Formats: sequence, structure tokens, C-alpha cells
Amino acid sequence: MYLLEGMGFGRIMAEISSEGPGPETVREWVRSFGYGAGYLLLDVMRQFVMKLYPESEGPGRAPLELERSSQAEELKKSYHFWSWGEILYAHHKAIDPKIVFSDEGYFGYLLHWLQRQQLTPRIFWSPKLKTTPSAPP
Repeated sequence: MYLLEGMGFGRIMAEISSEGPGPETVREWVRSFGYGAGYLLLDVMRQFVMKLYPESEGPGRAPLELERSSQAEELKKSYHFWSWGEILYAHHKAIDPKIVFSDEGYFGYLLHWLQRQQLTPRIFWSPKLKTTPSAPP
């Protein structure tokens, strides 16, 4: 919701039930997705899609709402990672129409794609953890 719809944390927290994660957890999820997808995996995804489908047009500009964040650059890159993945997913769906094009199906597809590339199947990484890579693969 933060990355793709430009919703602020206040609106996101209003959407989440009181039994859901707290604001700091949601903020950490956004930060860790920004680091993992934006910093570590964007170039891998872009190169893969362009190798298979060189005629693909890259994603447009990231939503302006992402500029408000202290990690705007990583979040904009995360947005582009997600968009390049959607391009890959759409091409794959055209070949195999049994694929379900939904939010839940797409996220699973991304994880499966990472595994097939022999990359750690993680999109969420936190630079605070010792096990997190410090450079893109």
C-alpha cells in the first residue's frame, strides 16, 4: 500500500485491524523491502527481463508520494523492481494462461523466480541484521 498506492503510514494503519502488526513493524517491512528489492535485486530483475524481452518498455516514474520517505531512493528502486517483475509475470502469463494474475499469485511468482535464479528467495532484508547482504548479488 505504501509503495504502490502511495498511502502514508497513518492511512495504512487505519486499514489494518487492531490485531495486526504495529506501526514500527510496518515501517520496518517498508524499509526492508526497500533495501532488498530496491538495492539488492533491482538490477538482477531488470537485466533478466531485458535479456528475455528486449522490446519491453521499462517502468515509468515512481509515484511522487515516495519522495516523502527518508529512504526515497531505495523505495523508488523497489517500485521499479516490482514493476519489472510485473512485466516478467505478464509475459509468462501470456505463455501460460493458467497463471493466476492476482496480488497473492504475483508475490509467490516473485519468490519462485528468485529461487530459480539461485538467489536467496527473499525480498525483505533488513540492513540491521548481520545475515543481510551488503552488496547486490
